[in-house]
Amino acid sequence: MHELRSIGRGMAAADKASAARERRRRNRELRARLGLTEDGRHPALLARDVTSLDLVCDGRSVVCFTPPFDDRLAEAVTLCRALWRDGRADRGGPYFPVRDAVNRPRPDGPGPLVALDLTGGADPGPLAVAADLLVHPTDDPSVCRVERW
Repeated sequence: MHELRSIGRGMAAADKASAARERRRRNRELRARLGLTEDGRHPALLARDVTSLDLVCDGRSVVCFTPPFDDRLAEAVTLCRALWRDGRADRGGPYFPVRDAVNRPRPDGPGPLVALDLTGGADPGPLAVAADLLVHPTDDPSVCRVERW
């Protein structure tokens, strides 16, 4: 009888642990700092890394870019979106040329949302149309206003 009681307690503990894991999965917020760097990090690598993050987060990831909002960033966003959407890209851009780049597995949906961080007062210029979200400053420095674009 003692053996059965131990198994019962173990099952109850496993049920609690399973419920806790499920709550964490539903409320998962994973923050990672990935980005483009001047020393040569290619957006194809960023697209691959963010795809992994997006798969772990069940399609609820957001990649947020900070200034400068220039042609280089516009090309990077275009390349990332192509890899998320199509799983491959072949582009001859001036900053990030790729030939037969492959992103497998692809995100389950259209890929992560793209946000631009405007809290420093930068003007996104024409790159604003490439973003899904714009993050604006408010009077309270601990709070931002997010605009769906």
